[in-house]
Amino acid sequence: MTVIEHAWENLSNTLRLYVEAHLGFAALYEVDRLDAVTRQDRTFEGKLEKFHALYDVTKDLQGFNYFKHADTALLIVLRNAIHHRDHNLFVSWEAFVLAHEETKKLPSSKYLFASLTPESEHIVLRYYLPLDDFRKRLPDAKLKAADRATIGALWEQDLRFADITAVANREGFDVGSVYVDVMPAFISAMHRVRGWLPTKNFVPRGNDGRIYYRSFGDEPPVQQLGFKALATPSN
Repeated sequence: MTVIEHAWENLSNTLRLYVEAHLGFAALYEVDRLDAVTRQDRTFEGKLEKFHALYDVTKDLQGFNYFKHADTALLIVLRNAIHHRDHNLFVSWEAFVLAHEETKKLPSSKYLFASLTPESEHIVLRYYLPLDDFRKRLPDAKLKAADRATIGALWEQDLRFADITAVANREGFDVGSVYVDVMPAFISAMHRVRGWLPTKNFVPRGNDGRIYYRSFGDEPPVQQLGFKALATPSN
């Protein structure tokens, strides 16, 4: 295999492992919450690592700039932030809840969850992270100043961060109580990169690679901004 074929195969493998972890999450959560949440978080981080590995071996090729698209840029910035972990940002919703399990009380009285995956899609993968963490991290991301400004604007518009914030403000949610589903961005990023790879005469070699290459060759799912709210007990 070429380095790009290896990178795509490894990324595809982590996608499968994440799906498997997701499918077993509910049953495992019933008997071992910490293990269930840890597995889900680590497999998600594994996807980010392998996406970054694909970026590493393709970033110098002509025809695609990962930082000119909201979705691919988000994955790179998020991966780097979690990889270096020199901050307390990007704690998943499930891990956040688990951290407050002993007191059985969350810090805020209500939380807002935003996703670009329509609620009518019942069988979907969702992974919620605090929305404001992306804005907090971007100034410290190791990027060119021009790329940093471009990425911030792309997130606000293309990933609907500005619209989500407007709804949160109107409905009286604290900025730290707003969570965004990052799976739609991950999926659209995969479709985007897969659509570009054939221009470099790329052909997947491994089993997982071929399966996900076909899958992400289909039309991307329709995106529609939707919200769910959660009110927490007062005591």
